[in-house]
Amino acid sequence: MSQGDRQSLLLVHHASPASPARRLGERSVERGSWLDLVFEVKGSTGPDGHVGAWIDGEPLLDGVFHGPTLYNPLGNYLRFGCYRGKGGTTTNHVYFDEVRIGESRNAVRPRRR
Repeated sequence: MSQGDRQSLLLVHHASPASPARRLGERSVERGSWLDLVFEVKGSTGPDGHVGAWIDGEPLLDGVFHGPTLYNPLGNYLRFGCYRGKGGTTTNHVYFDEVRIGESRNAVRPRRR
């Protein structure tokens, strides 16, 4: 979604590499603004996995997603970036600052600017 300086931040889930994307949450954001994003993820191939997400302290999801968060138990990694559908021809820039991984929400709490 693009409406002038408004864009969407979208969180999607794939149950498997071949499955269609399921939208977990979406929020309109303003281009050029810094956002504090916090994700809580429990990696699991079973129903005990979960994902929670917050933007500037406000929930991105309606509650917490529960279900598989890994395709296989061999490993996982953090991946984020600027993604677009096929045929996207625009040039975009995304800056990441103060990326933290921790054992609790308090450990990764954003510092106020």
